[in-house]
Amino acid sequence: MITLTQLGYLIAVERFGNFHQAAKSCFVTQPTLSMQIKKLEDDLGILIFDRSSQPIAPTPIGRLVIEQSRLVLSQAAKIEQLVNVTKDELSGELRLAVIPTISPYLVPLFLNDLQNQCPNIELSIEEARTSDIIDGLNRNRFDVGLLATPLGEDSLIEHFLFNEAFYVYAAKDSDLGSIKEIDDQALKDEHLL
Repeated sequence: MITLTQLGYLIAVERFGNFHQAAKSCFVTQPTLSMQIKKLEDDLGILIFDRSSQPIAPTPIGRLVIEQSRLVLSQAAKIEQLVNVTKDELSGELRLAVIPTISPYLVPLFLNDLQNQCPNIELSIEEARTSDIIDGLNRNRFDVGLLATPLGEDSLIEHFLFNEAFYVYAAKDSDLGSIKEIDDQALKDEHLL
C-alpha cells in the first residue's frame, strides 16, 4: 500500500538529489527513508531513482511517479484546508514566493495583519526569480507566488492585485516632454536610464 509519507520522501529525494539531505529535511534517519522508498519501488515493481548517478536522479517512470505524488500530496493537503475552513479558522503552512523587486515593498504591507488575523498560519516567505517561482508552484514547493503578470502559464491561476504606475521623466524641450500620456511604443527608440 502506498502511503503519503512515502510520496513525501520521493519528492524530498528528487529535490535534494541525495538520500541524506532528503532524510534530514523529513526529520527521519536515512535508513528509514531509504527503506520506505525501496519498499515502494518493490511494491510498484519499478525503480524510481537511478542511484548510480550523482546527484541521484529519477528514472523516466520515476519522474512520472514523482509528478503524480506532488498532485496527490497537494490534494491531501486540501482535505485539511477544507476542514479548517468549515471551522472558520485558517491554519497550516503557507509557502509564499515573491520576486525580489516587490518583496521589500509589498510584504510589509500585509505581514503583520496576516499574523494577527491568522495566528495559526505558519508562513514561510522566499524571494526567488520568476522562473523559479513558476517551477516551484508547478512542483508544489510554493502555495502562492507574487509575480509580475501576465505570465501566460496554463498550469497556474492568476489573480490581479494591483497596477503600479510607471513614470517618465523627460526634459521639457524634448519630444516626450510635450506628451501628456506616454505608452511603451513611444519609448521604443528612446535612450533610457
